[in-house]
Amino acid sequence: SAGDGHQQPPPDPTEGQGLLTQRFVRLLQEAEHGELDLGHAFKVLAVKHIRRIYDITNVLEGIVVISFLTNSPINGLIYKHLS
Repeated sequence: SAGDGHQQPPPDPTEGQGLLTQRFVRLLQEAEHGELDLGHAFKVLAVKHIRRIYDITNVLEGIVVISFLTNSPINGLIYKHLS
């Protein structure tokens, strides 16, 4: 407890990123035609910095789970699930 002199260890940032990645992949799997607008993902996942979403997309592109589809002023950045 807080009064016994023991402090909780700080949260592991990779754990939070891992959970965020799982939520992102779930959104992608549920997206129509497997296509996900990053602006929509940013809002739904309620992250503070879009950089966290970019980190996820960079890793998923690197392991060929997703592919960059388009960047249009109307639709924004769209990624496609490759399963």
